[in-house]
Amino acid sequence: MIELVRRGFFLGLGALDLSRERAETLVNELVRRGELKHQERKGTIDELLRGAERAEERLRKAVEQAVAALGLPTKADLARLEERLAALEKKIK
Repeated sequence: MIELVRRGFFLGLGALDLSRERAETLVNELVRRGELKHQERKGTIDELLRGAERAEERLRKAVEQAVAALGLPTKADLARLEERLAALEKKIK
């Protein structure tokens, strides 16, 4: 559920799934146009990827808070309920 909300949020923002390949393509284009020095290429790629990871983590936390505020069950909640249900079924049989 959280994953679905997260993906929907990214789509809503028009965010990119920034893979290493995509970051390299973007940075190579900047180098080609002379907007970035070749020596800065690797550092810029790494910086882009770290920034994307930080943004994804912030978004993940925001989505978790929104899900909690809505009172929606998490995967862990559902797993606990399944375990309790299995235990009750076992007692009945």
